[in-house]
Amino acid sequence: MNNIFIFIVYNNTMKLHITFFLLIIAATANNIAAQENWTYDSGGNIFSRIKYLEMRDSVRLEITEFIQDTTESAKRPCILYCTGYGESLPGEVSSLTARYSATNGFYTVTYRMRGQGLSDGVSELISRTEMKDLFEVINYIKNGIYANPERIAIVGSSQGGIISLMACSNGLKVTCIISDLMSPDFASDWILNGSIKMTLLWSLGYEDFKVRYSDKVKKYREWILKSDEGLFDSLNAELPPERDFSGLIGNCTVPVLITNAWGDLFFSSNSIINSIPSFSCEHRVFLGPINGHGSSSYKEAEIYHNELIQSWLSHYLKSDDKSLSDSTYSFSMSYINDKLLRKYFLISSKNNPFALTKNFNLFLDRDNRLSRKSSAENEKYYILSNNIKDSSLTLEKSVNLEFKGAEFDSGFVRDSIVLRSEPLENDYSFAGIPYAEMYYSSDNNTCQFNIKIFEQTSSGNNIFITSINFTDRKAGLNTIKNITAEGNSFAHKFSEDSRIKVVINNLDTRPGNKFLRSNPFVLPVMKNFKGKLYFGKNYPSRLILPLLEYK
Repeated sequence: MNNIFIFIVYNNTMKLHITFFLLIIAATANNIAAQENWTYDSGGNIFSRIKYLEMRDSVRLEITEFIQDTTESAKRPCILYCTGYGESLPGEVSSLTARYSATNGFYTVTYRMRGQGLSDGVSELISRTEMKDLFEVINYIKNGIYANPERIAIVGSSQGGIISLMACSNGLKVTCIISDLMSPDFASDWILNGSIKMTLLWSLGYEDFKVRYSDKVKKYREWILKSDEGLFDSLNAELPPERDFSGLIGNCTVPVLITNAWGDLFFSSNSIINSIPSFSCEHRVFLGPINGHGSSSYKEAEIYHNELIQSWLSHYLKSDDKSLSDSTYSFSMSYINDKLLRKYFLISSKNNPFALTKNFNLFLDRDNRLSRKSSAENEKYYILSNNIKDSSLTLEKSVNLEFKGAEFDSGFVRDSIVLRSEPLENDYSFAGIPYAEMYYSSDNNTCQFNIKIFEQTSSGNNIFITSINFTDRKAGLNTIKNITAEGNSFAHKFSEDSRIKVVINNLDTRPGNKFLRSNPFVLPVMKNFKGKLYFGKNYPSRLILPLLEYK
């Protein structure tokens, strides 16, 4: 800092002179501090700087700030962009978005969460620890000289969307938030029905320059790869408690826009749908085909999604009362057109549309049929076999092989059960969470059923819609058990004359999916078993689809 020389004239008005010069000193010091470490970007006509903010435990987080004018005294609306998991470089999405928003007059901030990028510390995998950091980052912004504390928004996707709503459900106060590509109970969703998603394993395997894990989190990957039922119990006991928060959403008083992608391979929309009745704050929900974690994208839905975000920020940061839609809930419904292309149309409502569904039952029946009524047969069953022919083929080796190639194909025998409904007499629209009520047994202590639902068109083409995945690691030997398993939420209109087709298999790969490639949606069981799926009057196994009733 430059030296400041003070000359004081001693006369009868000495106090006045001292006060005057002190005011000059304070103003000059503030102006110099404001410009300290700022770098000017002539291309965007903005200033930026990188700082390191020390947390309560001495961990320093890398923070990047953007602003148009460092000397202007008026405080501006602020947008804090929370980064996605593993986002570690200045040129990634959050920084680019923050930079662009600053050109529109906002003071914008983004930061790398602990253990990621150039921030200190270790990652606790999107937990209450990272949530507490967000409280401190917001305090830094509120106590600074640039942000209007009454006009602060938080925008985050994936990890950033989870942490922002988690924090507001635990008492954080800001003007509004946008929580994108997230699920309140994301940790439970990763291991839904005992099935471990491939994306959880991927999230535990980033290179050090992206994510550095705590010793506790490192154990999770080891537990998963050992494929042991006792270690899964440990994972189930440790993963959700410090991460899930749907039970706290009723405490959130901050207006929130929540969006997620149908078919997201990290986080389904299930706990968003289940949490809708709990919201007491102003909120909007949109679920649709938007760019997410391996989800499909549809241009009109992307435009609508962007418009929702812009109108939400305009309403709360610029007091634009005309910007918000009257519809609280909206989602995109898919359908298959005459050219066998997946298309979408928008459904909007002031009321919760997922509360307007009724059960549409499809019962397992003989001759590989799905029937609308429970079978009158006595005890019958289908058999799904899991045959690991090569005992050296472990889960870890299969992951390294990406579940493909001669070694994997010769060691892991794929099996499936295929069932179909009769041709549909009408169009049927479904929206929400599917379930499978199953009566089953296994000749081993472990079994897995991956139930994939398709629309089979009248021309015989199969279009994947959603899945219900279930793994039992304590099945007992040849003991008939009953379970109702929660599937992955969806919205789809099945056309008249199409069939609802179900494929139940022991390896849930998705041919043609560029995100998963040859990898399965959930990790398979690497143990031999013969699983029986029962049907008949005493064991009415069925699919329960959410039939939407709307006008």
